Amino acid sequence: MKKIILILIAVSVALISLIIYQKSVYKAPLVALEIIFNERVYQLTDLEKFTENEVNVAHIKRTNDSSSTISAYRVESILSHYQIDTQNINSVSFLSRDGGKILIKSDELSNMYLTESDNETESYIRLIIPTDPFANRWLKYVEKIVIE
Repeated sequence: MKKIILILIAVSVALISLIIYQKSVYKAPLVALEIIFNERVYQLTDLEKFTENEVNVAHIKRTNDSSSTISAYRVESILSHYQIDTQNINSVSFLSRDGGKILIKSDELSNMYLTESDNETESYIRLIIPTDPFANRWLKYVEKIVIE
């Protein structure tokens, strides 16, 4: 009986240590984002490939929590990187995989940011609008940007 209890304890410890190890080495898969403009589709597979020289990187503080900052990429700069003239844009739609959609007027583009976030199981792209009170128009799981 004592042997069985010792074996069960040893197996339990081994399983717990394996679970902890798996969580520590987990690397979320790359997130793909489509930018659709004039019937052309641009694929962006990793926001972090941009350097601070290519795309404006901002360190944004949340309005209700001044202790946490978010590193984010200016949408206007990302579009410019793909030679999309932001002066000739009427509106931009951000579409998420959970059905969310936000339509932004072109004059607001200078205050839009994308950041790559993750939880325990996946990575995703999030739209951030720092001036929005209570983060009303922030959008998780952004998969497409449609430019009109």
